[in-house]
Amino acid sequence: MQAESVDRAISAHDRELSNLTKLRLRELIDDTEFRDQRKQLDEARLRLVRERDRAGRAHEWIEPCRTLVSFSQLAVSRFRDGDLPLKRLILETVGSNPTLTDGILSIQAKLPFRRWSQQVSFVELRALVQDVTTLSQTANSDFQQMVANVKKIIVYGRESKEKVA
Repeated sequence: MQAESVDRAISAHDRELSNLTKLRLRELIDDTEFRDQRKQLDEARLRLVRERDRAGRAHEWIEPCRTLVSFSQLAVSRFRDGDLPLKRLILETVGSNPTLTDGILSIQAKLPFRRWSQQVSFVELRALVQDVTTLSQTANSDFQQMVANVKKIIVYGRESKEKVA
C-alpha cells in the first residue's frame, strides 16, 4: 500500500519534470527558473525513490525472524535427539568461540541467538527482532548462511520423524 503511494508520487514527479521541460522548450520560463525547479523536482524524486527502496527492504527481516524464532523453540530437542552431523550443524550455526577450560566446553552464542529466560519477555523478543532486522539489512553473507542452516535443521528434524513413523 505504501509502496504504491510512493510509486504514484514518483510518477507525478516524472510528469511534472516533463511538463517543466516542455515549458522551457516553449521558452515560457527562463534557464534559471528551469534549473531551480528541476533541481527541486530531482531532489524530491530521489527522496521518494529512497523511501520506496527502504520500504521494500523493511519487510525482508520477517521471514528470517520467523525461521529463527521457530528454530529457537526446536533447537534443544533437535540437539538432544539428533545424530552427530545434526549436532555439529547446530553448534556451527548458533555458537562461536568454543573454549575448553578444565574439561568444560564453553561456547558463546552468535547474534541473534541468546539464552532465554523461562518466561520470554517482550524486551527479549524485541531485541531478537532488532538483531535480525539489522543483520538482514546489512546483507551479511554469514547471516544468510545461518538462516539457510536453520532451515536445514528444521527440515532435518521433520525428515527424521517421518523416517521413524
